[in-house]
Amino acid sequence: VFKFGENLQLEKNKSNDENFICLVIYGTRPEFIKMIMLINELKENKSICSLKIISTGQHKQLLKPLEIYYNVKPDFDLNIMSNEQSLASLLIRIQQQILLVYENIKPKLIFVQGDTTTAMASSIVAFHAGIHVFHIESGLRTGDLSSPFPEEFNRKAIALVCSVCFSPSTIAEKELLAEGLETSRIRNIGNTVIDTLNYSLKNPPKSVLENKFVYLKSIISEEKDRKIILNKTTRQLLDTGKHIVLITVHRRENLMSGAFERIGRSILKLANNFPSVIFIAPLHYNPEVRKTFIPMWKNVKNIYVVEPPLYPFFVQVLNRISLVLTDSGGIQEEGIALHLPVLIMRTNTERIEGILCGASKLIGETVEKIYESTKEILQNKTKYSSMLNSCNPYGDGKATERILKTVLDFKKNKKDVIPSKLLQFRAIVGSSGRRVLPSIVNGKNDYQSIHNSKLGSGYNEVDFVGHWWIWKTEWTHLMWSLPSYNIWTGEDIEISAKLKILLGIKSITLNFPSKIYDPEIPHESAGLHTLKNVSSYLVPGTLNERISIVQYWISQGWNPIFRNKS
Repeated sequence: VFKFGENLQLEKNKSNDENFICLVIYGTRPEFIKMIMLINELKENKSICSLKIISTGQHKQLLKPLEIYYNVKPDFDLNIMSNEQSLASLLIRIQQQILLVYENIKPKLIFVQGDTTTAMASSIVAFHAGIHVFHIESGLRTGDLSSPFPEEFNRKAIALVCSVCFSPSTIAEKELLAEGLETSRIRNIGNTVIDTLNYSLKNPPKSVLENKFVYLKSIISEEKDRKIILNKTTRQLLDTGKHIVLITVHRRENLMSGAFERIGRSILKLANNFPSVIFIAPLHYNPEVRKTFIPMWKNVKNIYVVEPPLYPFFVQVLNRISLVLTDSGGIQEEGIALHLPVLIMRTNTERIEGILCGASKLIGETVEKIYESTKEILQNKTKYSSMLNSCNPYGDGKATERILKTVLDFKKNKKDVIPSKLLQFRAIVGSSGRRVLPSIVNGKNDYQSIHNSKLGSGYNEVDFVGHWWIWKTEWTHLMWSLPSYNIWTGEDIEISAKLKILLGIKSITLNFPSKIYDPEIPHESAGLHTLKNVSSYLVPGTLNERISIVQYWISQGWNPIFRNKS
């Protein structure tokens, strides 16, 4: 893991390594934005690999202007979209066409970004073809396969097959570790969107540089002459006591759940109750998005419904507003990096870092919650300032350099290893220890008579011989998939019972003492298996509680085999 702030200067080399082909694959606007700096660096540093670029065209209407602006011409344009295409048919078309490209140019590795169908389909086919997958922005999780859909499944599937997972944050890194990925496969590099954001701030479009403002025009036919000019930065705007709110809405699950209509009504209520606040809504090209919001928001004086600006202009818009209301993903990162309060109109988010920093807030998608949460930020200067001055957890803008360093290391040490040999997973091993008073350790007192286990000075750490668990990582969810009898003892019994009841898997738990398993065996036999002075089972009530746990799970269908001889 590279440390933020270190010197990562790369030596430019024009010679092309034709034998080491890297594919950068994208199909949507966010993928392109988060990989454009990588594309530019690979073009410049030709000794790293021979670069080929694939566009699936999943967001063709949004991609083409970006490709022109950044002078990117894909080597392969799959053009996979068709009218009223289902997700399933989209997946099949990408897999079929991407395979033809792989067979044609035989790349050593591919770069995919995020959680799109393009990224997932390309990764699964690459794994089967023996091609290494480098996944950018790996480890984002909500824990809910239905939200966001299908993105949560996509990113989990990619993590299974990626040779290198580039996590954008420490939290994302820990998610990958919790899923059992070996540390050797994970690089915590920060988020590549910060690289693009910083570049765009330093290199504004020529028109913005010359005119000092951003110009946005209404897309509503009845308002074709209506426009808004943003000519004040966020700080200048706040100095005047005014607010401009940016709204982005497009999540598929919000459409399916009916949340679009609720979001639309909440914005309408805000606009009517805060007539001095300007609301800007760049509308996604999805017809359902436009069909929902244009009728609701047209003819409202302080709501501007506009086309999505080209990304370099979008960054300049972000630099000229005061608040973000969104159900999107990437703008949570960009808004927070620019120290804008971000209110998330969803019931969960995979970008929890911003919430922990106090820079964003999950407000749900009901009219009341959206209205009240936004009202609080607009009216409460203290609350607004606390969010405005929060930290940026998404890195230092050097993620792309760290990716290049990783590629060079991989090329030197692992390029001839087949992907399946790198995809190692860990089992979870749990061990138990306590911090107890020295008088317990030296035998002056028994643990059962002074039952305290605390942090801080004056306590000794105690490890228990033979007190451990081992199970497959994917079984971890079983601990909470059925209600536990209690949460303070008996976890070994709990996991054993749930494994058998839910999956039909046999397991072994060590004697705890034998009296639990066979009341006829004298209690004293437990001393053969435990350290009496520091054994938690001797705490009053523990033994009876464990007997109750066994009896409870037997009543739920567990059929344990007791070993009564030892």
